[in-house]
This record gives sequence, C-alpha cells and structure tokens, in this order.
Amino acid sequence: MVQGSLEDDLAIEKAVKNGASLFVSFAGPAMVKATGTPLADGYERLLSRIVSEGIKRAIILSTPSFQSPSDKPSYFWSFSRWFMINFNSYAYNEVIKIGDHVSSLAGSIEYTLFRVGRLTNDPSGPVNVSYLGSGQDKLSISRASVVTWVLEEIKEDRWVGKAPYICNG
Repeated sequence: MVQGSLEDDLAIEKAVKNGASLFVSFAGPAMVKATGTPLADGYERLLSRIVSEGIKRAIILSTPSFQSPSDKPSYFWSFSRWFMINFNSYAYNEVIKIGDHVSSLAGSIEYTLFRVGRLTNDPSGPVNVSYLGSGQDKLSISRASVVTWVLEEIKEDRWVGKAPYICNG
C-alpha cells in the first residue's frame, strides 16, 4: 500500500513501480463544488506514469455524462447530461476530461472506461452491458455488481478500447 494523493509525484512513482500489470480505479469526482479538475489532472499524471512503466491494462470508472460513439440518441440521457452541465458542472467537467484523456491513450494502453449511473447498496445481481440508448440501459447498479463485473472484465477482456454502460437488469 502506498499512501499519497494524485498530486504527490513521489507516491505515484512508488505506486506504479509495484510490479502490477493492471490498473483499476473506482475513483469519481467529488459531488461538491471545487476549483479546476483535480481528479482528471491527477489521472493524467498517474496514467502517463502507468504507461511509461509498461502497465498494459486499465479499467476506469466513468459516468453517462461521458459519451461513447456507440451510444444511441436518448432523451433520458440527454436530459441527464443537461442536468449535470447546469447543476453540477464541476463533476461533469471532471468526467469529460477523464474520459477524453483515457480515450486518447488508445494504442498506449488497453483501457476499458466503464460507465455507471446511480450506485446502490443492493446485493450483486445480473449486469446488463450495453451502450446508452440501447433499451438495456437502466438507471442503477449495485456497488457489489460493479465489483463483480470488473473482476469478470479483468479475466475476459471483452470491452478493451470501449466505454460500455453497465447496470442491473
């Protein structure tokens, strides 16, 4: 375990030199107003070190605010995005900057940028994996289901280079 923050270059250096072949992050933006994009900026520092250290795989949490080219038009998700832009632009800007940066690493690292909606504390259940506007894109997923899905994705690598939306069905 390495104690530090995403602003701590020494802690980042120690963390990436641990012999890991995979990076998984469940970090998301704070839901309180803040200045700038500290999480996205920290990801940029961290991911550049991860790539230079030769770690080949990253699985990173995102939200429906970040759009995938595979998404289909949806009034619900368009409204959701509009709501975030207008009422929590701080979190929206973080998610977009993270998604853009992770996507730009295609070819340097095998990434999966998985998106979730409302998180619950329900038990693990079946997970739908699709894109926004698919008709299988329900609003919620349990935290237990997210962990189960991520562990399966680590083994199966089905969503490399993609930004699927996961939810309980």
